[in-house]
Amino acid sequence: MSLFNKTVKAGSWQLASIFSRFILQIVAIAILARLITPTEFGYVAVAMMVLGFGEMIVEIGFAPAIIQTKNLTKGITSFCFYASVTMGMIFVTLNWFASPFIADFFEAKETVLVIKVLGFNILITKIGLVSRAILEREMRFDLITIADIIAIFIGYSVAIFMAFNGFGVWALVVNSIIYAVVSVMILIYIKPFSIIPIFTKTDAKNVLTYGGGLTLSRLFNNIALRGDYFVVGKLLGTYALGIYEKTFHLMSMPGRYLGNIIDKVLFPGMSQIQSEKKRLGKAYIDALEFVNVILVPVSIFMIVTAKQIVLVLLGDQWMEAILPLQILLIPLALRTSVRASDCLVRATGFVYGSALRKMIYSLFVVSGSYIGSKLWGLAGVAVFINVSVVVNYVLMVFFGIKIVEGKKSDILVPFKNGLILGVVVFLISFISVESLKIISENNFIILFSTTIITGIIMAVVVMKYPQVLGRTGQELYKRVNIKIRGLKWMNN
Repeated sequence: MSLFNKTVKAGSWQLASIFSRFILQIVAIAILARLITPTEFGYVAVAMMVLGFGEMIVEIGFAPAIIQTKNLTKGITSFCFYASVTMGMIFVTLNWFASPFIADFFEAKETVLVIKVLGFNILITKIGLVSRAILEREMRFDLITIADIIAIFIGYSVAIFMAFNGFGVWALVVNSIIYAVVSVMILIYIKPFSIIPIFTKTDAKNVLTYGGGLTLSRLFNNIALRGDYFVVGKLLGTYALGIYEKTFHLMSMPGRYLGNIIDKVLFPGMSQIQSEKKRLGKAYIDALEFVNVILVPVSIFMIVTAKQIVLVLLGDQWMEAILPLQILLIPLALRTSVRASDCLVRATGFVYGSALRKMIYSLFVVSGSYIGSKLWGLAGVAVFINVSVVVNYVLMVFFGIKIVEGKKSDILVPFKNGLILGVVVFLISFISVESLKIISENNFIILFSTTIITGIIMAVVVMKYPQVLGRTGQELYKRVNIKIRGLKWMNN
């Protein structure tokens, strides 16, 4: 099997994982958002912001090093395990003592215990780091998908039960802990590894040299990803942070899931051909095209139906999330496209060049969030975050083209098919929503009907003109057709 087909197959499993996770999370969010207040979601957002920085510092590129290295040895996996667990323990200790000061900074004393408890998530996930990284290296995303879906289902089931019984914010905390514990247990069972400390100084040096630049890049990227949360929480309060966190969560769901596919599938594939510029360039452009084909239509659909999405999934108490959601959705495809550049950078080892560009991105995010919050509140933050996303896209995509020794004009290729599909989706969804408003005021009926109508028409368009999906999209489309024909044959 060629690397392209192997990558597409791995991507198929990631798509299955996305669909399953999406359904589970949508149902869970729709329930929990009606049982837990925006302020309580804000408490968890503060804790997750701290954990985001902790995860980045503790990681130091251990998992990517396992995936990227050409000759993986037991010494490297041994060092990565012990180093990551040690860093996890250090973080838990520091986080425990720092939590009161963090809570005081955000003027939210209620978050102290939440921050302390969720800090253990970092240590738990580090225990399963080697198993997950090896499975990703081997592109066994079918096994990872199974582990994740089981963990998500159990975690949300317990969270919903607790929320119904009045546990509030602790339902969200327990959900996160359960997911971490269950997924790690399953991954270690599927892919056990030796915990005998057999690493050498050379193993440590190789991992840390690669991980140092990656950590710098992730440090600035994490500041960019969490900087707006920091500013909103400090200047606008935990209620506004709760609204913004849920808004950002809804906006980023499609991009985050697709980005995970890009990250998990493309990085191992690119690592295998890291010295072949031509093949790397082709894979890079294909990835950018695939992101645009999927996310440009999705973002436009969500902008048109943003009001219905918020009211149906979250409820009336989240009305303030509608405008920021629409604004943040505009550059969704650009935000996710950067993940392909990140994979290319890690696969080829240009991590220090990436770190410089991420630093510029983080400065735009923090300063823009501050200016936006002062001018127009949450909507202002969303506007300036979009500016930052465009800056990051330009910096990273041109860097990617430079790495693969391509032409600058190549960055225009991925947009064509996505824009065509986006225009079609806009016309269908806008006409559907406005027509349905005349018939019914029920937001669920409007959203459900618009989704069905848009989905059916887009399916017809794709079946008639599959070339609009691009190379990767067409390959996935062929695989789905083969599976469907197989099921029909079995039924007959």
